[in-house]
Amino acid sequence: MKRRGILFSGTKENVSLALSHIHKHGIIYWCLPVNLKYYEFYFPVIALLHVKGDIVRYKCIINDIMPYSSCHFSDPKKKPITWIKGQKVEKRKYNDLFPIFWTLPM
Repeated sequence: MKRRGILFSGTKENVSLALSHIHKHGIIYWCLPVNLKYYEFYFPVIALLHVKGDIVRYKCIINDIMPYSSCHFSDPKKKPITWIKGQKVEKRKYNDLFPIFWTLPM
């Protein structure tokens, strides 16, 4: 059975940056260090986002789930600048635990 939704969380700071970025650019590429089976999703997918430790506060539509690519971090229209600067640190931090990253364009 195909899935119609996904639930994920972010820190208060990341959620705030994401919302500002979406308002300015109309899209954000949010990467998840998890092993998703994208072929199990029926698109468009409803994404439910909660701030860690809180309830679901936001929802959006995801039209695709893509494998991680460094080009997702090189374009300031796809990511906030602070995320672009921190990308190398985060990738190394999670690489051993989660060797597969997925990108959710929202």
